Amino acid sequence: MEITELQEKFIAAANVKEAWDYRANTYIMYLTLLAVSIFLLGMAATIARPSTRWIFLGTGLAIASLTVLLVVGLWLQPVEDLRKQGDAIHNYTLGVGMAHQGQWEQVIGFYDKAIQAASNYVNALAYRAEAHYTLGDYEQAVTDYEAARGASDQSAVTAGMLAYVYYLQGRFNEGVIMNQMGAQSRTG
Repeated sequence: MEITELQEKFIAAANVKEAWDYRANTYIMYLTLLAVSIFLLGMAATIARPSTRWIFLGTGLAIASLTVLLVVGLWLQPVEDLRKQGDAIHNYTLGVGMAHQGQWEQVIGFYDKAIQAASNYVNALAYRAEAHYTLGDYEQAVTDYEAARGASDQSAVTAGMLAYVYYLQGRFNEGVIMNQMGAQSRTG
């Protein structure tokens, strides 16, 4: 179980790093746009023809305003760290341990606690769905697999399991579509 917990913490740290890398690269792009807008505003100050001056001024102000809005929007987006969301990882790890012992009701309880601590905990959602599937609760399994996909799980395994549970419920068209999505995520 310790290995599972360390692996989950490593994945959480990698996700935080990716989020901050994305933010840093996006801020660099926004700074470039601000530099372009300052250049356009500088050109507007040196141009003699009023109509051309207004074009440069308007374009520079529009780019600057849009960039400021984009920066504020990015700044307001939180970077979530799963390691700081209660006992989510610890409860997930306990659920994995119980799954190896075949204690499916306890597994679901631990995954419930993990999901309460972090509502978009993809692994907990996917594995809770697997536990519901194992117990024959296909309706809840579908709900959890769909929640895992909605929380960014694009893996072929989750798509394939969701397709299979759709099949077991007689939802054949949805199963075929989900199988196709799973095949696409497997190949690219």
